[in-house]
Amino acid sequence: GIIAMFGDYKVNESEHSISLHIIGGSFPTWDNSHQKRFVAINGDELTYKNPTPASGGGTAVVTLKRATSATE
Repeated sequence: GIIAMFGDYKVNESEHSISLHIIGGSFPTWDNSHQKRFVAINGDELTYKNPTPASGGGTAVVTLKRATSATE
């Protein structure tokens, strides 16, 4: 799936969280919302969980991997 959003964010290192101010994105219900995600970093990967995904029940897990070159 695809998730797109834009806005501001703040990192809380001691809490291992990111606070998001989502101005707009894939889901109109997220527009101008404030959301918090708990993150884990392992090497070149950052994983965060959303316990209340817009798609319905369950927990959404998103993993982002740092690109090591422009061709990745």
